[in-house]
Amino acid sequence: MTHSTVSPQRRKLLLGAASMLAAGAAPALPALAQGAPVIIGVGADPVFTAFFVAANEKLFAKHGAPNVTVQSYTDGGEALNALVANQVQLGCAGEPTHIVRLSRAELRPLAVTYQSKTYVKLVARKAITSADKIKKFGIVAGSVSEYVTGLTLKTLNIDAAKVEMVRSGPPELPALLARGDIDAYFVWEPWPTLG
Repeated sequence: MTHSTVSPQRRKLLLGAASMLAAGAAPALPALAQGAPVIIGVGADPVFTAFFVAANEKLFAKHGAPNVTVQSYTDGGEALNALVANQVQLGCAGEPTHIVRLSRAELRPLAVTYQSKTYVKLVARKAITSADKIKKFGIVAGSVSEYVTGLTLKTLNIDAAKVEMVRSGPPELPALLARGDIDAYFVWEPWPTLG
């Protein structure tokens, strides 16, 4: 989790050292202790299951935070955007998703909520036999999908100017791949399996 020491108008996040971080503003912490309403923004994919289970099983209340609501967004990036826009007090996303927001947000980690070495996977058309054959990458802009794609191109010395980045939401990536609109994509489950 991440919090900020700045005013409520500037709720921000910070990159941590694990796959998923929850983030929020410093005023959210005293609010939790006083029982004030607190909204946690999370993505809709399975990696955020712990938040939904905690809300459903009333674990926040059991541990002294009775007025916590979990708000679902399309992905962790949207949850962090909601935090930056002061629509939620806490948010959770992968660290690369935090990285792309550092230029407009002051960030500090609160807690690691999830770690995995296999969370993000590459899916490619059958005709793609090596990464240098990928001419169109599907990406979820502002997320770990875009970040890992950039790292891959850099690591393999592939000229990024020669690769088209096709922006999409995660659910559309398998269909784009099947139609041949993209050659490959990096993304989190369940979209790799569906691809």
